[in-house]
Amino acid sequence: MSDVQSAIDQLVKQQPDIFNLNDKKCDNCYRVLYADRFGQGMVSILGQRGLCAIYDGAELGVKNTNTFDDQYAIVSSAGYLRRGDGTYVSTCRPSWF
Repeated sequence: MSDVQSAIDQLVKQQPDIFNLNDKKCDNCYRVLYADRFGQGMVSILGQRGLCAIYDGAELGVKNTNTFDDQYAIVSSAGYLRRGDGTYVSTCRPSWF
């Protein structure tokens, strides 16, 4: 979870144009303007940290082994970033990807 949250923070700093920083649901829950770029950026940042990730537009899957992966819902249906414990959805055993 901490890797996912810090990856979001890093992406906001590195590519702020992906987000509308003036439109937010919480302190740092910005509206995502470009979902494809957001997903690609998250996968890239997590990959740089030695994790394997996939974003299907609804959930982010993250793993460091094929034994399992954790699923996160990091963008709300209204298009805003989601933060905190509520983003965790499930763990798949074995990993589905």
